[in-house]
Amino acid sequence: VDKLRRSIFEIDPQLRRDALGKLWSEITDLGWHAVIVPEPSGGAGGDLRDLASFTEGLARSALPLPVSSACGLTPLLLIACGRAGQELLAGLPSGKYRVVTAIDEVHARGGGGIRISSGGTGKLRLEGSLLGIDCLPDATHYLIACRVDGQGALILLRNDSAAVTVRWHERMDRRPSIDLMLTGQVLPSSIVIARGSHVVSASRGAVASAVLLACIETVGAMGALLEQTIEYLSRRIQFGAPLSSFQALRHRVAELYASYEHSRAMVAFVLKQTSNADWPTRELAITKMRLGSAARRFAATTIQLHGGMGVSDELPASRLSKRLLMLDFEFGDSIHYEWQLLVSGRQIA
Repeated sequence: VDKLRRSIFEIDPQLRRDALGKLWSEITDLGWHAVIVPEPSGGAGGDLRDLASFTEGLARSALPLPVSSACGLTPLLLIACGRAGQELLAGLPSGKYRVVTAIDEVHARGGGGIRISSGGTGKLRLEGSLLGIDCLPDATHYLIACRVDGQGALILLRNDSAAVTVRWHERMDRRPSIDLMLTGQVLPSSIVIARGSHVVSASRGAVASAVLLACIETVGAMGALLEQTIEYLSRRIQFGAPLSSFQALRHRVAELYASYEHSRAMVAFVLKQTSNADWPTRELAITKMRLGSAARRFAATTIQLHGGMGVSDELPASRLSKRLLMLDFEFGDSIHYEWQLLVSGRQIA
């Protein structure tokens, strides 16, 4: 019976979405996504360091939910809205509102992006698409950071708005993902809940926070995967001896440990620098670039060390490996940051 239920769960996307919805309700009860919500809005009033501490812990289970986006990116943008975002922000801790956040510069992939034009006096027309957005189950609102009339702006749309068509996907790491297709509907300009230069700086800071949280999650997943690999090699018997006694495999594990410690040190350095007024943009870009390639090698090596069992979903190692591969692509992959550093270096020269 358990095998049958598991098989149905594997092939039915709606069953998976329902299960994720229940899981997110449990997360809401625990108050995880209210860590950096200010106390007057019903949150814990924490900061990025508080969010980083439990992000690393959650990374060990490869949770198929966008914790970093929902707990970091969304509250940070709503806080920047001031009074306009207070109602929505206050509804996050109780679970009344589930907000999915999209950043035009991040999610405008493959020719995507949104186009905003005037639809008449006090009206706006939205067209285009935003692709590959981490999505909460049963989202109530879509928050879009973009530009309106050359200014930074935050647009808020309800999930039942006729201006939006949603296309669902499931990523390799089992996380739900959506594409938002804007249908060209004319909407009142009141959908813009914040506008100005402060929105641009807030969006950049929120994205930088999300990138840092992705790096922290990468390190947490690498640490858990390393522990599981050592445990597997210690238990698995081959030719009458545990695999952990084979010198070649011990050398591979030592390389994994060195990669993990190096990555962990880089992330710790960037996190320490965030106490300053300005984000360490260059150091964060270098860290994200370095961790992307390191995570891919880490995932490949651990799969090889697990042998055939490494590709089985029965082992947490398989899920963690897939999560590591996907983390490279969140908020820009290693190639994106390599190009960013190259361009910035040319400008300085």
